[in-house]
Amino acid sequence: MHKNKKLYYLGLVLLAFLVSVFIRMPNLNRPLSKHHEFNMAMVLNVCNSWELRGGPAAVHFCPVIDYGNAGDRYFGPHEMLKDGKLYYASLGSLQFLLPYYFCKILGLPFTPLSIQYFAICTGLLLVIVAYFIFALLLQKHQKKYLLAAKGSILLLFLPNYLWFFSNGYVHESLVLVFYGMVIYFFVQQYRTNKPLLNGQVLLLNLTIAAGIGTDWLMVFVAAGYGIFNLICFQKQKKRLYLWQALGLGLTTILSIAIIFYLYSTELGVGNFKDMFLQKFQSRTIAGANEKAGWGFIVLQLTKNFVISYLPLLLVLGWFMVKKKIPKNYRLAHPLYLILLYPPLLYTLLFTEFSAEHDYAFLKFGFLLVVAFLYGSVQMVGNFFRFAWIGTIILSLGIYFYVNRIGTISRNGDAYDHNARTGSFIAKNCPPVQHIFTNLAKDNLHAVIYYAKRNVRYFSSAEETMQHVQTYQITYAVFVSDSAGQFTIKQMP
Repeated sequence: MHKNKKLYYLGLVLLAFLVSVFIRMPNLNRPLSKHHEFNMAMVLNVCNSWELRGGPAAVHFCPVIDYGNAGDRYFGPHEMLKDGKLYYASLGSLQFLLPYYFCKILGLPFTPLSIQYFAICTGLLLVIVAYFIFALLLQKHQKKYLLAAKGSILLLFLPNYLWFFSNGYVHESLVLVFYGMVIYFFVQQYRTNKPLLNGQVLLLNLTIAAGIGTDWLMVFVAAGYGIFNLICFQKQKKRLYLWQALGLGLTTILSIAIIFYLYSTELGVGNFKDMFLQKFQSRTIAGANEKAGWGFIVLQLTKNFVISYLPLLLVLGWFMVKKKIPKNYRLAHPLYLILLYPPLLYTLLFTEFSAEHDYAFLKFGFLLVVAFLYGSVQMVGNFFRFAWIGTIILSLGIYFYVNRIGTISRNGDAYDHNARTGSFIAKNCPPVQHIFTNLAKDNLHAVIYYAKRNVRYFSSAEETMQHVQTYQITYAVFVSDSAGQFTIKQMP
């Protein structure tokens, strides 16, 4: 055995990461088409729109989707419109800024493959952070580095992590890097029973700020960490804990204030307030209640959770039957303040969002792998080895079942349909024309990316005509697909 076990097993984790990249290679650089790849398309559209304006600073770092042609202006009611331009103002813009500057610094074009490179790099950071988290949690176990390596590799090969840290890049995957770093600081403080050092406190607050700039999950994370510091202060009477809690609160408030300031400067205070509140309400419990009954919402939440972690849940279910999950892990256990309550409260608040998007459950990965590790170390014999290998094999099976290799998806759609639709629009629709279509309703951003034109969806030519007449739009066309051939109908 290598003398430095920490580096040896970290090396094995990095080797496993390279294997995971090889596994994902058949799906890389594929035309944007399915399973939430509209998120990557939206990132690309924002990056292109920023580039046309000379960079993000031209619009106060606000995500905007507008290719600048006369026909790209939007008309009609929409919660994210200003002056005919489409903005995305429901979250901080770091999910767009980081890949934008990643491409600029490395001289990469704004293409799906470039963003996939970025997503894979964030996955590498996550798996390294996870390795050190698990080693710290299991520091009293004689095989802590082996277990930490197995835990991080297991996280790496979960089907949802394989996808959303490559083709399915989204803010919910990026924020996990910041979330993981905060978990590491939390576990270190919990294990040592001491406040963090000054340099660590600074890095912690910077990480919280970056995380809030990516996703609102980090507000709940900061709150959980702050409560933990207050509990430590109550027990030990050390003022450093109090200052840490205060620092986390101020960082949270300042981060939110910066986001609101930038959006308000670009969009106007009243306009941004209306945009944000409307989007916020639509994503919460109120929005879920408006769109569907509670029975459907609960069913959808359960479906998303089970699909995301089925292999892992099967093993954890066995542990619960065998009563191998530690009994002292009550609901008041300190680790739940960082591992359970932030993602749980986020899900309960943003119910509609979590029911609609399965990637909303990515944030539960740390908790479930920790439960897997704690349950596994109590099993005798080779059960841990078989459970670990079996979970990874089943995960890979699910990944390839959902993301079929080749040119045709599992549901029979061609992967290049959005690319062909966008290319057709780019070649046949002059810049002055407003473009409407009944194609790619769930992946319209992909069509917009390939067309380099703003495109709006309507279910029919008749519905489009009504919209065109209502807003007196001239030079409008309706693009559809008839028997495999694209057609263009002039409106009016």
